[in-house]
Amino acid sequence: MQVKGPERLLSETGVLISDTTWRHVLAINSSVEIREKALKAAGYAAKLAAYILTQTGASTASRAKLLKGLAKACSDARRLFCLVRWVKYFDDFAAAAKEVTPLRELLLAEASLSCVVDAMQDVVTFDRLGLLGWVPAWFERVADELDVVLAVSSTAAAWLKLRALESKSVGGGATPKARQQKLQLLKYACDVCKTADAAGIERYGPGKPLAFVGAILSSYLSARKQALKLAPKEKG
Repeated sequence: MQVKGPERLLSETGVLISDTTWRHVLAINSSVEIREKALKAAGYAAKLAAYILTQTGASTASRAKLLKGLAKACSDARRLFCLVRWVKYFDDFAAAAKEVTPLRELLLAEASLSCVVDAMQDVVTFDRLGLLGWVPAWFERVADELDVVLAVSSTAAAWLKLRALESKSVGGGATPKARQQKLQLLKYACDVCKTADAAGIERYGPGKPLAFVGAILSSYLSARKQALKLAPKEKG
């Protein structure tokens, strides 16, 4: 059987898909960031299910334990995807320098904290793999607390960007960029919930269920943004 391409191949199985869409699917499948976000969503979904089962009684304890183990496995796998991720933030420093105050300072803080937090988490990962063995317990706690500060600064920067876009809109209508920025603001707000719970700041956090749901939603929004970036440009 002669196959002329993805469109011919899939149409013969009863599924119609264009060559452009097929290239997009392959690009998404090859994206490390999307795989990492999928693992994050799966891990927090398992945490949420385990939390719900834990509240229902002792009869579901074994299933809750199984789900907690699944969540930990997803978390450990994610760490490998995130290794040396901090290098991607170097370009953000140049982009931040072009902005005006106070957005410039917030973006510089965001880029700096992103590098520091990810580098610290790399150290924790290497320690868990048994490659270091000297990292103290407080080191990861400090990284988690800095992650909260990062989420708050990212939320503030996203809000300022949204205000700037809305001030430029004509007729008061929301532009596509403004709508996208609103989703980005929602994503960072979800990150605040998630990081506050991870850092153990429970008196300021919204509670575990909301933190878990926020982490799942944040993962979806990040994966969606990356998928849109990977979409091939139509010719003509």
